[in-house]
Amino acid sequence: MAHTNLAFIRALPGQSQALGQALQALVAPSLAEDGCITYIIHQSKDDPQLWMAYETWESAEILSAHFQQPHMQAFVARLPELVEGELDLRAFTPF
Repeated sequence: MAHTNLAFIRALPGQSQALGQALQALVAPSLAEDGCITYIIHQSKDDPQLWMAYETWESAEILSAHFQQPHMQAFVARLPELVEGELDLRAFTPF
């Protein structure tokens, strides 16, 4: 069953552009992974510090393996310099 995540991520003051670039850099390698259906980055029109990653995977197991990929591990290592607070990660499945 497909598994969709929405991740809401708030940039630290002055880091919105850098966060957007770091998020956009995840798109191509993520889409190249087996089982990735959709991987899109959005920036809020009302709040330029707020970003959203919309991703759909063939299964929760494949998504779990995604988080272990080198590009994801490198992104996670940069979170303290780019992100304010915690990531708001929401998981969805088709109804």
